[in-house]
Amino acid sequence: MTNSSGQTRNPVYLGLDIGGSFVKYGVVNSDGTVLFSSRTPTLLDGGPQRLIDTLHRVILEMAEHSVSRGFRPQAIGIGSPGTINPCSGKITGESPNLPGWVNVELRTPFAEFGLPIAVDNDANCSAYAEYTYGAASGSRHALVLTLGTGIGSGIIIDGRLFHGAHYTGAELGHISINSRGPSCGCGNRGCLELYASAGAILRRAARLADFYPHSALAHIDFSAREDSSLAGVFSAARDGDPAAVELLETVADDLAVGLASIINAFDPEVLVVGGGAADAAPEFIADVFRRTKRLTFKNSAPKTKLVPAKLGNRAGFIGAAALGRNATEHP
Repeated sequence: MTNSSGQTRNPVYLGLDIGGSFVKYGVVNSDGTVLFSSRTPTLLDGGPQRLIDTLHRVILEMAEHSVSRGFRPQAIGIGSPGTINPCSGKITGESPNLPGWVNVELRTPFAEFGLPIAVDNDANCSAYAEYTYGAASGSRHALVLTLGTGIGSGIIIDGRLFHGAHYTGAELGHISINSRGPSCGCGNRGCLELYASAGAILRRAARLADFYPHSALAHIDFSAREDSSLAGVFSAARDGDPAAVELLETVADDLAVGLASIINAFDPEVLVVGGGAADAAPEFIADVFRRTKRLTFKNSAPKTKLVPAKLGNRAGFIGAAALGRNATEHP
């Protein structure tokens, strides 16, 4: 259905964010408003086809939900872990969170819907959401880091996502801040995400809990959900627990070293930090930003804005939907 100017009325975009535990998905309109969202378990047992079937089901669910309410789906966007070729829509490199999810085509299986389909790495989708509708809106050069189990990141240069020559660019969580540090699953040593991700904070806190049995850290259940355990660490620091305070000061220093190096390399207008650690403790991120500014080039420190993310854990599917919208405008 179109109006007198030939534009589609009530256009919406279907976004999917494939995670290690859940597929989050939602219907997003042209200004980034989420009209419907849900999630479903990520099931890979039995091979990639089972997950493809799940994606097909939720796309159909979103399409039917939209049409029944007078909206017109215009495109599909899919964010996935792993190395993604956005031109072909194929996963060319495996993610440790989804073993076996590689050499999978993410465009062809959904051609029957008759809609343009955008496919990209999940961290790139989150970054694009913040750039388009969130904390980096209005900029042309932006960096977005998500402090989760690891550190996801995306780079926007002159309004476009940076992928690199082999689609493995923007892995800022794997810059090394210690060449003699612990080994990382990527093959490097001392990667930033081993020191400053939400997962790293919990691993370091658990070791301190064993070393300081009278610390408040010793009362945290580190086998619980990541967000719950993380909240316990930050709560202990707020209450003045010496071990927790020292831990977070060390993590803040480590993260600041990484962020300053990234700013010095890219000179962005804005650097956005989100994810579990940022959401759980805004005061921690504010402290990280203060430390970062002391380490960046003096001529860039006053110019680069350091801001927390705005879109939370819905950024992945919002960004995927935004990339889908781009596919309709720049086929």
